[in-house]
Formats: sequence, C-alpha cells, structure tokens
Amino acid sequence: MKMMSMGAMVALSLGSSSCSQAQVEEFLQKRFREMTEAEKKEVIRRLEETYLRKYGKKFRIGTQPAESGALWGYGLDLSRCIGCRRCVYACVK
Repeated sequence: MKMMSMGAMVALSLGSSSCSQAQVEEFLQKRFREMTEAEKKEVIRRLEETYLRKYGKKFRIGTQPAESGALWGYGLDLSRCIGCRRCVYACVK
C-alpha cells in the first residue's frame, strides 16, 4: 500500500515527463524517513557506488540519527562561488 501511494505521488508530481530511474530515486530519496529499511539500503548502496566512481574514493554512508541535542553546520561564502567544486574535492580529501 505504501509503495503504491509513493508511486502515485511520483506519477502525479512528475507529470507525464519522462524521468530516468535516477531522477525518480532522487525524488524518493528526499522522503528518506518514509522508506523501508530495504529501500534505504539500496539508496545508500547506489550513492556509495556513484561517489566511488566520481571521486575514486570509497565512501561509507551511515543512516544513524543525530544524537539528542547535537548541532552541526557548515558555512560557505556563496558570493565567491565560481562553480568549480574545489570545496567538494577538498572535503573528500
């Protein structure tokens, strides 16, 4: 039932446009909390493989929730961004 309603939601929100499997998965990924454990594991596996190919480094993506009271953040000066993604590569290293 849950998967049928998720499929209907995807169909309605994406309209009649042709979407790739990756686009559909990215849409559903935004609803991570609603996924089953098996669906989460598949998304994690796909992302880890994608990042390994893209960056040549092995990633381990966890799904554990944040500890109670924990805060985390980062700051970027987007006014200086030129779109080179050097910050991403530096973070990977």
